Amino acid sequence: MSCSSSSNSINKQVIISLHGYSHEVCVAITHAGYWQQLIRKTDVSINFHGKYIPKEVDSICNELRLQLIIQIPVNKDKNQIDLIVNRICHDLILFDNYDEPVYDVNNRQMLVFGSLFNSLPIGIFSFERNLLGEDSCKIKELEHLFECTINVDKLSSNRYRFRICHEHFIIMDLVAIQIQSIVKQVQHQYVIAFGRYLKQTLFQSMERSEVYL
Repeated sequence: MSCSSSSNSINKQVIISLHGYSHEVCVAITHAGYWQQLIRKTDVSINFHGKYIPKEVDSICNELRLQLIIQIPVNKDKNQIDLIVNRICHDLILFDNYDEPVYDVNNRQMLVFGSLFNSLPIGIFSFERNLLGEDSCKIKELEHLFECTINVDKLSSNRYRFRICHEHFIIMDLVAIQIQSIVKQVQHQYVIAFGRYLKQTLFQSMERSEVYL
């Protein structure tokens, strides 16, 4: 984990780089609900900037990488920010298991999660369309194939929950594996889309340069 701090006459600031972390970790760590719990009854503020850059295009992309910005006014207790930064560093490891499937014993259903931190315009890449398919056709296909029920909950623009119901646990487990595989495919499609986005921005930059020559 890369971390840097600085101070001025107004704020003390700590920047935590999220570059190199998985989609699951970045979605969890940038969720506003998570921040609200951390900064409750403190003078600390948290924000994020930058794009989720796939490691496959890292060496050819010059855009700002995703990072957390944690700040506190200089006239406040700086111990507050240190405690929060330490907690975030701990949770960056903990959130590696953020999307692990969970069996809901009370409702006899399997909960599966899918996360993707999408930094591309919706016209270039849609997480929802790639994950669910047109009119949720991917989910309907799984329901038909395994004769089960799958309810989809949109937890945020970057995270979905799938509630799988079937009388046999092994069937729910098989469906969970299918959904996890789809999520991995979509994350790979994001790499392809990001490469096309970089090509488009590179060509636009070259065209602007030619205009000024």
